[in-house]
Amino acid sequence: MNNFLPQKRGMQVVWIIVGCLIYAVGLNVFIIPMNLYSGGAVGLAQLLSYGAGQYGIIYLLLNIPILFIAWFKIGKTFFINTILGTVGISLFTSIVPTPATAVIADPVIGIIIGGVVTGAGIGIMLTAKGSGGGIEVIGIWMAKKYAGMSVGKLGTIFNLILYAIYLLVFDIST
Repeated sequence: MNNFLPQKRGMQVVWIIVGCLIYAVGLNVFIIPMNLYSGGAVGLAQLLSYGAGQYGIIYLLLNIPILFIAWFKIGKTFFINTILGTVGISLFTSIVPTPATAVIADPVIGIIIGGVVTGAGIGIMLTAKGSGGGIEVIGIWMAKKYAGMSVGKLGTIFNLILYAIYLLVFDIST
């Protein structure tokens, strides 16, 4: 995919913004209308904004300390690209309309499509040398610092804890 995404700075910015938009569409159009919650920092923001609905703003605030890790532990270009990705996700999740009812009636199919679309958005951002912030940044830093650690491992651990909290807060179907 590296050949697909040009590595010139201007194109990195464009692809990070495209990735943010794709991510927001996957979340707002497929996952949230089914009254489901995401994983990672976005899921934590959804949980913290329960009832208020403006998880994009909370997501941005959660990422402020994480941006320091991007700056000091990963690098300036990644930091700048992560600011772009974090602001992009916060903005697009706030402005992409969320349908009142699920676009796809079958929740399993909706979750799969939502996961593929949001995953594609994140993949585009990472391939363009950026990030949407959150657990990805911490995972990249920890993978550099600790042998055997990866973004996937950290994400899995974080999400297991987050989904355990969801089980305590919501009914099992959510």
